[in-house]
Amino acid sequence: MSVSLALRGVLLKGANESGDNSPLDFRKFYADPNLNMTYTVSPENDLMLIASCSHNYGNITSLLTNPVMHDYRRVSSQPGTLSQSRIISSTFSWRYNNPISLWFGSWSLGYNDMLNNLMSSLYYTGDSSTSSFVNSDNHSQTVSSNAELSKRVSSIKGKFTVRGGWNWSKSGMIQQDMVITYYGTGFNAGADVNLQPVDWMESSLSANWRMTSSRYASVNNAYRNFTGSATITFYPTKTFTIRLNGDYSHLQLSDGSYKDLTLFDAYLSYKIGAFTLSLTANNILDQKHYAYTVVSGLDTHSYDYTLRPREIYLSLSFTF
Repeated sequence: MSVSLALRGVLLKGANESGDNSPLDFRKFYADPNLNMTYTVSPENDLMLIASCSHNYGNITSLLTNPVMHDYRRVSSQPGTLSQSRIISSTFSWRYNNPISLWFGSWSLGYNDMLNNLMSSLYYTGDSSTSSFVNSDNHSQTVSSNAELSKRVSSIKGKFTVRGGWNWSKSGMIQQDMVITYYGTGFNAGADVNLQPVDWMESSLSANWRMTSSRYASVNNAYRNFTGSATITFYPTKTFTIRLNGDYSHLQLSDGSYKDLTLFDAYLSYKIGAFTLSLTANNILDQKHYAYTVVSGLDTHSYDYTLRPREIYLSLSFTF
């Protein structure tokens, strides 16, 4: 077990000569404790606890209150007040390692609480938005938990892994001059498989599922996404390699609307002495777009990217 106490003094002085000549005279003394503890229950089991309290502060650029136009739709400004925050965080975790049975596992539970003297504010006018900060004491909380379990199988040089997680958050912001408290919840699960049953072939498979939801006032949003990837590699000879790779995604864009995407690539290489001849084919299915939606606070952001079209090229490399 280790316990430490960080002592820190901060002095900031300045003035904004380009604006309203706001003065800055900030003097603070901080004492931030930190606890780190590990308890070995058995040769295979460890329990760990990490807890800390830390203080953060802004910098002299907080005085630059003149609005900044990022593009023709977005304008932002600073409040002219130094940002101050206090963060309390703690994580309790368990770790299991058994090299004899080749079972491995972990689990963690974390909590964060942050107090801040400034609250973010966003105001929409037609197609444009103005973001800033308002002098308003507020705090946000986050709770999360994650677990993972894996097993190695020596006979097939394989590793099997399953994992999952959960998180909850509470925060607040100002939108259209109204203080809104919003809650977020997320779940995720996934699995990985890595195999090499014979010397001339190896493969890997990964699948991930995630659900994100947010709630504020009478509004509820929930989005579910699934992604998966698979790679298989053949080694017919020591100098010849064949690799096939595929990716699949099932991403939610809005209620009841999903975007499915399948990507497929291939790679062949043949080595002759110091020369390597390679043939690569990317986006063989010639997919055109990749789209997805992200829930962030009170806002929902949708993205749509144009992908590079199908390409096939041959290359020759020489190694000294």
